[in-house]
Amino acid sequence: MLADSVADVAAADIISVTVLNDEQVREVVGELASHVKPGTIIAIHSTISDTTAEELARELEPRDIHVVDAPISGGTRAARSVNWRPWSEPATKSLPASKSRSPIGRS
Repeated sequence: MLADSVADVAAADIISVTVLNDEQVREVVGELASHVKPGTIIAIHSTISDTTAEELARELEPRDIHVVDAPISGGTRAARSVNWRPWSEPATKSLPASKSRSPIGRS
């Protein structure tokens, strides 16, 4: 499914964000946060500062929006060959156990 707007993307239960840097992550997550429903999981796959996902998670926790730091290992070559491996963990301890699985279903 292709999305035509942020509102279309925000309708998903789990949203993956893969952009260039911390500034772009903050911009995209901030825009999404104004549209998503409570309980939404936003998985950040970008290479960012070790504090960015935690800060966003704390900021959005009162709105029941869960931010997950889910970097991807392997770089461009692995991504092209589909040999990448996501590492997924909650950015904060507040993520409910029922939602603590990675976006692809691994624990």
